Amino acid sequence: IRFYVIIAALSGNYEEGLSVAKEAGQIEDTVEGKLFYASLLKDSGRYTEAIMAFRNIAGESSDTGVKKAALFNLGQIYFKQRLYRESLEEFESILSMDNSDLNSKIWLGRNYSAMGDRDRARAIWGEVLTVNSSNKEVKQLLELM
Repeated sequence: IRFYVIIAALSGNYEEGLSVAKEAGQIEDTVEGKLFYASLLKDSGRYTEAIMAFRNIAGESSDTGVKKAALFNLGQIYFKQRLYRESLEEFESILSMDNSDLNSKIWLGRNYSAMGDRDRARAIWGEVLTVNSSNKEVKQLLELM
């Protein structure tokens, strides 16, 4: 069923995918199911519902990996909506759990850059390159500045 939902979403038929997932996808049975559905909401542009779903997941779960996944998605949603301060808060929350999370550091830099604080963005991306000097994404972001 989830495979069908993914195919429907990739075809741009989000409403059908959401409907099938809700009716037959057993999305409330597991944390993975809840993450799957919340991600589908995010991908379909239903940001308010996705935010609520990811907030619930982050609040209910004691699993650090699950919390990080929910917060990461929240940060991306807020960034897409140009809510940079809210986005920063989510990525900073992840880094308070795991300061070595390079993807969250990259997104911190994206937020600072979008807010006009390019020096801070460069510094954060420099930290990422110190750990992983071959990171293509960061190199591209720095070239765009």
